Amino acid sequence: MSDKPSALERFMDKVEMQPNGCWLWRGAIGRSGGYGMFWLNGRMGTAYRAARELFRGPVPPGLDLDHLCRVRACVHPDHIEPVTHRENLMRGEGACARHARQTTCIRGHELQQRGNGQRMCRTCANEASRRHLERKAARDLNVGDIQSAPAGGAVTKEAVAVPPARAVASHPVPDTLR
Repeated sequence: MSDKPSALERFMDKVEMQPNGCWLWRGAIGRSGGYGMFWLNGRMGTAYRAARELFRGPVPPGLDLDHLCRVRACVHPDHIEPVTHRENLMRGEGACARHARQTTCIRGHELQQRGNGQRMCRTCANEASRRHLERKAARDLNVGDIQSAPAGGAVTKEAVAVPPARAVASHPVPDTLR
């Protein structure tokens, strides 16, 4: 009989049971993200994946493992669930997940679904379009400075100072240019 401990014994030697049900990993910690590392079946991998394989069997191909308890150091097999990569991202707290859960714009207006699947705030878009058209109208008039436009109001011809007409050139225009 060999004195060499089994993978399960080596694994459990590095686990600390917590009152909240988590099994905290007290072994080696990897450089990326603070997840535990464990040598299993001839290769180094994450401790939570090793826990899944030791206690529940192999992870189905194409699935990620998600920590239900949100504790990176936890290796409790009941706290680890195989899910799609998208579902794993959406359950998290990253930018993708926060944006996907967002239902209002930064001004508190409801986001609405567009035909291409994107979401937008129709209220803010309409307001931006209105401001753009007002600026464009003022540029198109191109007749001077605004004298007295009402605050937040539309630019009108009455609110624009009309400059004097330009002087016409006094020299004759050649017939070839007429």
